[in-house]
Amino acid sequence: MNTILAIQPESRQIGYAVFEGRALIDWGSKDLTSKPIGERNEIFAAPLFERLIHRFEPDVLVVPKPTRTSGSVRNLMLRMVHRAVNTYAFGVVSYSLTDIVSAFKDRIGDARPNKDNIRAVIVREFPELGGLQPRPRGRSDPEDFRVPMFDAIALAITFLTQQE
Repeated sequence: MNTILAIQPESRQIGYAVFEGRALIDWGSKDLTSKPIGERNEIFAAPLFERLIHRFEPDVLVVPKPTRTSGSVRNLMLRMVHRAVNTYAFGVVSYSLTDIVSAFKDRIGDARPNKDNIRAVIVREFPELGGLQPRPRGRSDPEDFRVPMFDAIALAITFLTQQE
């Protein structure tokens, strides 16, 4: 049975999900805002990534594709992850939002394939996440700190769907 670690880095949070086969065994979101942007990789992201690797010993790491802005916090974190991966014996797979939407298309049905509907599908498939599902975001609402966690779960499900 494969262990899948999915990581979703963002500028303010980093989300992760761990699957053993198709079973979700761990998930979380880490707030990164207590340190300046330049220090977030060193102080929070890199140690979290190392702890997850040592604890779960994944067979594959699933990450989002980089954004177009090469100097974004997300891309800096992804580069850090790719450098760290070179010392481990597991593969790395990257998916775009288009890949994720495609993987969830059948599960969503006739609903619009957006992040809120993808999260609803995730909660339907993993009822233990029901109380954690972020509310749909309004224009002036800040992003819920659990969003990257749900995005990481969506990345892992996309990987599992591609493997079928």
